[in-house]
Amino acid sequence: MKIPLFVEVIGEPAVGKTHFAAGFPRVFFIDTTPKAESFVVVRKVIGEEFEKRWVNCPSFEAVRKAVGEAVKREDVATVVIDTSSKLQEMAKAEWLRERKGRERPLPFEYVEIREKIDRLIEAVVSSGRNLVFTSVLKDEYDPSGRKTGRRIRDGYVKTPYMVDLMLKIVLEDRGNEVVRRCLVLKNRFRDRAGKEWIGEIEPNWSGVVKVTGLGAEEVVV
Repeated sequence: MKIPLFVEVIGEPAVGKTHFAAGFPRVFFIDTTPKAESFVVVRKVIGEEFEKRWVNCPSFEAVRKAVGEAVKREDVATVVIDTSSKLQEMAKAEWLRERKGRERPLPFEYVEIREKIDRLIEAVVSSGRNLVFTSVLKDEYDPSGRKTGRRIRDGYVKTPYMVDLMLKIVLEDRGNEVVRRCLVLKNRFRDRAGKEWIGEIEPNWSGVVKVTGLGAEEVVV
């Protein structure tokens, strides 16, 4: 039985999250950004099949439709949603449109918004396809509204508990060159306290497969 992977890729803008995600096998790329920011990168990585494997979605309904089409296609092994922070905003906007006159949800109503995203996740994973979320970083603020100096992920709030792998892309300036590194923050296939834990991988699909410990025949490609 092949195992689909649910992966979140986090990092600052322009560190290579989109480039990395586009390198997963047989991708279908869903861009949720207002300015279709992934367009240039994905076109370069995917090449001639770009028009069949990339779509910009301005609303949650558009994302839902794109996911529905992707999971029906035999030529799609990986669905990428870039970014999950925008996906969360879209789900909230749709929820508010469904309740005309409401300006904001009450705290306990956010569970209904999250259920919309959970259903998308389930649709992809249950179809036997890999799912990749990209998420940016944002400033952290203390209760008084002042910056703490830390940068934290800005993505779907439940993702850290759901993903198989959480990876962080960083750029390291070594003087004569800039190196892209891929740090492993979560890996459900390995014990973080055990000797087999791996904290960094090559920033590519081969690195992802290797860190899971799964055989090539066990992953979705």
